[in-house]
Amino acid sequence: MSWLVEQAGGQGSTGHRRILEVEPTSLHQRVAVVLGASSEVGLVREYYSFTDPTA
Repeated sequence: MSWLVEQAGGQGSTGHRRILEVEPTSLHQRVAVVLGASSEVGLVREYYSFTDPTA
C-alpha cells in the first residue's frame, strides 16, 4: 500500500521512517502506518520526532 501511495506522490511512514525501509523481523510484525499527502505525513513525522522510536 505504501508503494502505491508513494507512486501517486504521497508518503508512507511509521512516524519515524519510510515504511518501505522497514526490514521484517517476524511473520506477524506490526508497525505504525501513516499514509497520505507528503505535506500531511511530514507534519505527523514532525510530531513523532518528539518521541522515542523504540518505545
